Amino acid sequence: MDKVGTGGEAENRLEKMEEVQQEVNASATTASERNNKSIYGQLLGLSYALCSSFTVVLVKKADLLTGSDMVFVRYLIQFACMACVVYWQRIAISDYKSMYKLLMLRACIGVLGLLLAYFAITLIDPADSTTIAHCGIIATALFSRIFLTEKLSPVHLLAIGVAIVGVA
Repeated sequence: MDKVGTGGEAENRLEKMEEVQQEVNASATTASERNNKSIYGQLLGLSYALCSSFTVVLVKKADLLTGSDMVFVRYLIQFACMACVVYWQRIAISDYKSMYKLLMLRACIGVLGLLLAYFAITLIDPADSTTIAHCGIIATALFSRIFLTEKLSPVHLLAIGVAIVGVA
């Protein structure tokens, strides 16, 4: 009986080792996926920054258009692109009825932000306007702490300090 019990224990140990190995492989895959998402997110952020900078230059070039014209065209094109994404990915918008108020608030604040950016760019140099607008990083960090209860690490606080000094 000892031999049978020992064989059963060995099988249990082998199963446990396989489970641990699967967990290790899963966590390594998860870490790799997170790293890939991080790199992809950084590339998208860089692309956004380049596009945003280019639109600032275009505002100065299009001196015959008003701010409301530019905002209307931008949001019309944005709506068409997002409608295509919703259609192709089969996203059910009706599932998000509880978020409609928040979505409308975000849309109104976004339109106001674009109009304010347009007027700022037309009244001062684009470089100055963009520098002032990038102080929004500080507000984003503070709002994420207040509303999303995200923690600000010492590195974040240092980066906020460098941003303040850099803008000043």
